[in-house]
Amino acid sequence: PAPGRTQVIRRGTPGSSSDTTTRFTLFGVGDPYARMWYVESKLGAAWITTTTAYALSYPIEPASVIEDAAGSLSRTTTTTYQPSTMGLVSRIDAPLDGISRHYTDYTYNANNDVILQIVSRGGDATDRTVTQYSYAAGNGCAGGLLLCALIENHKDGAKGGTNGHVEDVTTEYQVDSFGRRTLEARSTYAVGGTFLDARSMRYVEDDLGNLTAEVANYVNGVVTSPGDDITPNPTTNARTDLTILHTHDTAGNRTSSADPRRAIETARGTSLGPDDFITRFTYDARNQRLSEKTPTTPGVTISQKTATSTYDELGLVRSATDFGGVVTASLFDRAGRATETYRDTDGSGPVAATITARSGYDPSGRVLWSEDEVQALDPAGGSDPGRTDTTYDELGRATSTTEAAGSVTPAIPST
Repeated sequence: PAPGRTQVIRRGTPGSSSDTTTRFTLFGVGDPYARMWYVESKLGAAWITTTTAYALSYPIEPASVIEDAAGSLSRTTTTTYQPSTMGLVSRIDAPLDGISRHYTDYTYNANNDVILQIVSRGGDATDRTVTQYSYAAGNGCAGGLLLCALIENHKDGAKGGTNGHVEDVTTEYQVDSFGRRTLEARSTYAVGGTFLDARSMRYVEDDLGNLTAEVANYVNGVVTSPGDDITPNPTTNARTDLTILHTHDTAGNRTSSADPRRAIETARGTSLGPDDFITRFTYDARNQRLSEKTPTTPGVTISQKTATSTYDELGLVRSATDFGGVVTASLFDRAGRATETYRDTDGSGPVAATITARSGYDPSGRVLWSEDEVQALDPAGGSDPGRTDTTYDELGRATSTTEAAGSVTPAIPST
C-alpha cells in the first residue's frame, strides 16, 4: 500500500479470489489531531471508500462520515454539536429514502440532560416524532437531576385529550429521598382520551437498600380479595397489585423470592406450605451463591429441584449442577485461566464426563490454541489440525489464526 497506509487482508476460500481487503490511513497522517479518517475495503476488485471528517472545535467527535464515497450508493451522515460543550450532539443528519434526510435533533437543559428529542423528515414540522424528558418537580419527584416524566409522541404535554391513546404518552416517576426510583407509572387511554389505568410498577426497598418488593399494576400495594387483585379486570384483562416479595440476609444477598401467586393465595385464605411459590437461595461466607431451590405448588406433588455451585479459592466456579442434574466443571491454571471444561450428564453414575473445551496459553495469558468439544475428542491431541492455533507478534497482536480445517487467516496489518 501507499506510504502512511496500513492494509489488512482476510483470506477467503483457499484458491479463490474472495479475499476481503481493508486499508486505512495511519493515525496522524493528514490530520493534526492524529485520527484515522480514510478507510477503503474491497471484496474482489471493487474498492468501497468510507471517509470520516472531524470538526476542529471537536477533535474527538466525527463531523461527517461518507460511506461508499466514490460509488453509486454513497451516503453521508453528518453530526453537529452544541457550542461550548464537551461534544453534546445537536443534530444527526442521515440519509432517509434517497430524497429526504433523517434528522435527529436534541435539546438540553443547564445540567446537559436531554430534555427534547425530535426525529423528523428533514426538519419537517409535522412529519416528525417528539420525545420530551421532564426534570420538573412534582408528583412525588424532586426534579433537578432526577428524571420525573417521559412523554412520547409529544404534542402539548397534556395526558389524554381526544388523541390521548397515541399522543402525549406519559410515563411518570417517583423517587425517595435517596434518589431511588419507587414508582413508574405509564398512563393508558382509550380512543377519544378516556382514561383506562396507569400501568404502574412499584419498588420497595428496606433501610439498607435491599429490594424487598416489586408490585406490577400498582394500585395500593395491598393484595385483597375479592377484586381485581384476585380476578383479572374485565376491561384490561389484568390483575392489579401483582406482588413479588424478596428477603435478604445481613450481607444483602437475596435469600428468597415469592412470586405473585403466593400473595394472591394468601389473600384468598389458601393454606400454604413454607416453600409454596417461593424460590430460595443460599450463599457461602464470601457471598457466593451456593444453591438455588425451586418452589413447591399447593396440591401438586413434585420433587423440588436444586442447582448448586462450588468455587475455588479464587472465587472461580469449579463446578455447577443444574436443575436436571447435569454437572459442568472447569479446570484452571494458577493464573485463574480455564484450561479444560467438562460436562457430566450422569452425576455420580458410571458414565464418564465429557471434555467440552480445551485451551492453552502463553506466559502473557494469550490463547495459543483452543479446541471445542468435537476437537477435544480427537485422540491425536494438540499437534494435529484438529484445533485452532493463534500466533502473536512481540506487541501482543494476533498475527495469524490457523483454524481446525488448516486454513490460515492473517490477523495483523501488513505494510
